[in-house]
Amino acid sequence: MSTAHGHNLSDVFASLEPPTQAAIESEFLAASGEQLAPLLAECSDYFIQARYAYEQIGGSYNLSGIRTLAKGLLDAVKAFGTKNH
Repeated sequence: MSTAHGHNLSDVFASLEPPTQAAIESEFLAASGEQLAPLLAECSDYFIQARYAYEQIGGSYNLSGIRTLAKGLLDAVKAFGTKNH
């Protein structure tokens, strides 16, 4: 059971146990061919920016990065869960 919560993706990931972080990073690389940390950093505050867009002035999102992050994390977490059940 994890206590990870919040909207900042980098902070949520950092709150996971180090072995869990390492396993998810490894599975993410295998699933997406990309490193997880840079995408987490890039997309870290996208939820907050989108949720509170009326308070933001301008801005843009890397939709390709979001897609890669979402698909890679789904695949990585599924693989991690399968291996750790």
